[in-house]
Amino acid sequence: AVRAIFFDLDDTLVLTGAHDRSAYKACGELVASRHPGINRDALIATYQSRLSGAPWDPDDKTSVREWRARHWTSALQEIEVCSADALVLGSELQRCFDEVRLGELRWVEGVPDL
Repeated sequence: AVRAIFFDLDDTLVLTGAHDRSAYKACGELVASRHPGINRDALIATYQSRLSGAPWDPDDKTSVREWRARHWTSALQEIEVCSADALVLGSELQRCFDEVRLGELRWVEGVPDL
């Protein structure tokens, strides 16, 4: 018997690329509000590099949100944001990313009719 069906939404059933751009922009604005001199593009590129290498915990012991918050934290530390602030801000950045991206998601035309 079929127990589950998995749909890959990324740019198939939902145009997630545009929502990702909005979410990264919001994250850049958040970090700039706390650290005005920060190189937003470098931070986001560092985060994206970490994310593409390990999008989730391979041992499945950490939630996706927490795992990705850790990527933000290490990216912040790499561009020399102090560790204590990076830990808090890393979590805030992941929450911001999730809220903006998920808040914008809309089905591609025709999908709801399926």
